[in-house]
Amino acid sequence: MRPAPGRGGSRIHRQACAGLLWNKQFYHYSVRDWLRGDQGMPPPPPQRLQGRNCTWTHLFNRDVISMPDKWEYPWFAAWDHGIPRNPSCPLDPAFAKEQLVLMRASGTCIPNDRSRL
Repeated sequence: MRPAPGRGGSRIHRQACAGLLWNKQFYHYSVRDWLRGDQGMPPPPPQRLQGRNCTWTHLFNRDVISMPDKWEYPWFAAWDHGIPRNPSCPLDPAFAKEQLVLMRASGTCIPNDRSRL
């Protein structure tokens, strides 16, 4: 990746690369476990069974992912992850490939295949 031409281009380029690398984070989320609640704790509220992700019981993540928009956490869209992979390839090609494979994995995508990249 080349810095943008002009004044400040190198600084902007460096900050953009740092942002792509900084957004790597461990993400552990199991919808099935979340719906059931924690053992030894009071049961979750009944509204949880009607919530936004109640039908995604197949979703199980325990991976390091690059969260493109921190404000989306803990929700993410698989298509969101394909966009930042292109500029991150020169920085960390193995990680970029792992992210694309992860977002196409059966535990990440909806079973009817509509959310695949």
